[in-house]
Amino acid sequence: MTYVNEAVMLCSWQVLDAKLVSKFDARELELVIAGTVEIDVVDWRQNTEYRSGNLPAFIYRCYLA
Repeated sequence: MTYVNEAVMLCSWQVLDAKLVSKFDARELELVIAGTVEIDVVDWRQNTEYRSGNLPAFIYRCYLA
């Protein structure tokens, strides 16, 4: 393991609970940390609840309508 990898691991354990992280396999942990490349826009829109009222109309139309 390189010095950089060791530093990342050391810092990670300072902010991540090892008990929780141990429940994930490598693929699941990668998704939790980095997310996915694919974005399901239909799912995003169906599961987004907008509450503020201060969003400019063009942003609302692009992302939530």
